[in-house]
Amino acid sequence: MQSKPRIMFFIDAMNLKGGEDDFSNLIKRDYKLNVIKLIEHISKGRRYGGSFYFRGRASNPDAIRLKKILESHGINVKEYPRQKSTGEEKEVDVALATFLLEKGIIKDKYDIGIVVSGDRDFRPAIGTVKRYGKKVEIVTFKNQISKKMIGFARRNRIKIKYIDDFYEVVELENDE
Repeated sequence: MQSKPRIMFFIDAMNLKGGEDDFSNLIKRDYKLNVIKLIEHISKGRRYGGSFYFRGRASNPDAIRLKKILESHGINVKEYPRQKSTGEEKEVDVALATFLLEKGIIKDKYDIGIVVSGDRDFRPAIGTVKRYGKKVEIVTFKNQISKKMIGFARRNRIKIKYIDDFYEVVELENDE
């Protein structure tokens, strides 16, 4: 019997937040995604090997609380500097791509890399890990994936799972 594939998550917090905001407008109510439920939902039937949550450094109380919650569930939060004048994230996408490559190719920590982002900037890293025999899945909101990423995924036989299709299962409850 073949063992269950090892999976590892690489989560782009900014892309996920943009998807949440746009999805809230689409369904005409405030929607908040529970990252822990998302990981559990996607992990069913597979061997969970860890998660990395990439974001710009933040010091507001909600961001600090979220970091503590994620870390208490074993999710590795990676924070990177923001541009002082604009607050724009810097280095986050490159860090996510680097971890995807390192954990997959150099350290052989996963069979399937789960990229939680529809950002087309990740295509070169995804293509590289696929050439080294790893599988990749993309998990994103429909409004957060570029047409180029969809085309790339089709050409490379990469599964795309849309959060819109199971959003109720991974929604943050009011008491969480």
